[in-house]
Amino acid sequence: MSTTNLQQRLNDLFGYIRQGKIIEAMNEFYDKDTVMQDNANPPTKGLAANIEREKQFWRPPGHLHVGRRCQV
Repeated sequence: MSTTNLQQRLNDLFGYIRQGKIIEAMNEFYDKDTVMQDNANPPTKGLAANIEREKQFWRPPGHLHVGRRCQV
């Protein structure tokens, strides 16, 4: 990939982020077999599972989130 093409792809990615289109960016830039892990949590495997995780993270305020407590 040339420097020009790389810069354009980065601009495309930044555009998605600025517009809050995280799911769209994931669909365009992430591999279907992507694996993501936050801190000590188990990894989330696969694009579909990671998109669902992001949707849960960005859900509208007012939804009750039940999870385990974290030590700070």
